[in-house]
Amino acid sequence: MRHDPSRRGVIDDGVLTANIRAKLAEDPQIRALNIKVETVNGMVKLSGVASNRADTERIISLVRTVNGVDVLKSDLRVNRP
Repeated sequence: MRHDPSRRGVIDDGVLTANIRAKLAEDPQIRALNIKVETVNGMVKLSGVASNRADTERIISLVRTVNGVDVLKSDLRVNRP
């Protein structure tokens, strides 16, 4: 957990990870099952395999909308048939 003065409270990395997973699960256009989310002190790392480049970009865009994400690192790969 860390203190974020702009949010006037404590942000728990586990809660942030859960919020990101929920956001991805809500989106009918992507399959979030193959996406791993790791969060440490507000820095989010995504890894795994997306179906295509558009899905990769959509995943990154969705994660950036989650409150509490300070830094986002993507190691997502595109599945090659």
